[in-house]
Amino acid sequence: MARKRGKSPKYPSHLVIPDTQARADAPTSHLEAAGRYALAKRPDTIIHLGDCGDFPSLSSYDSAAAKGFDQRDFKEDCDAANECARLLVEPIAEWNRTHRKPKQYHPRLVMLEGNHDGQTGNGRIARAVRDQPWLRGALLDQVRYADYGWEVVPFLQPIIIDDVGYCHYYCRNARGAVVQTRRGMPSAHQQVVREGMSATAGHLQGLQVHIQQIGSGARRRGIIAGSFYQGEFATDYLSPQGHDYWKGILVCHELRNGGDYDLVECSLGFLMRRYT
Repeated sequence: MARKRGKSPKYPSHLVIPDTQARADAPTSHLEAAGRYALAKRPDTIIHLGDCGDFPSLSSYDSAAAKGFDQRDFKEDCDAANECARLLVEPIAEWNRTHRKPKQYHPRLVMLEGNHDGQTGNGRIARAVRDQPWLRGALLDQVRYADYGWEVVPFLQPIIIDDVGYCHYYCRNARGAVVQTRRGMPSAHQQVVREGMSATAGHLQGLQVHIQQIGSGARRRGIIAGSFYQGEFATDYLSPQGHDYWKGILVCHELRNGGDYDLVECSLGFLMRRYT
């Protein structure tokens, strides 16, 4: 007599979106492609790793004498960042507008503040307010990711979801102390070791993936992925040799206790071919 099979456990899944660094002059078709992919695959949580907007108007690489503060340019940067947050979820919102509740899709949306669009801590907007406090009213509360359903996490505040840590970048040194907040871990390997858990960050262009075996059948995973945009407008400071890096989104399937999961890489080219 055949034995009845029990139902397999349902493990959660995450869609991870690296830095989009939206600007007024940048193409956006890949953003809706990512939203269509999310609608097709229906992950439980969508996490944006930070720097949704680029904010060149507040760049510290340009001297104040060279650029000054231009309210119009800053507004364009805010509009680009807000539009990016909207476009990423517009395919999902459109689906929900045209379908009844049983068929609707409502994932958890988590937006990490990055160093470019951060309104807290040492983010660009927060620094500009500290340097020029008379601009507080013009600078703060112009970036409105929450209007599109995103749960906003302050810059450099880690958040743990299904035993996986997420932060724009991690700042712990080899001795375990947080001594600097201007740059992230040197590698995905060091990120796992120093944080002592599965940890995912953005910030750095390209993709680094590390699997740390911690016992029989137990693994922790480290990811650094900081590029999901078209063109090279966001990396003008790199030499021609520095532009050949991975761009895309990631899916963490079958998230199990302890932060292990199966990883799927979706390159920018794949998304543009299949979902635009």
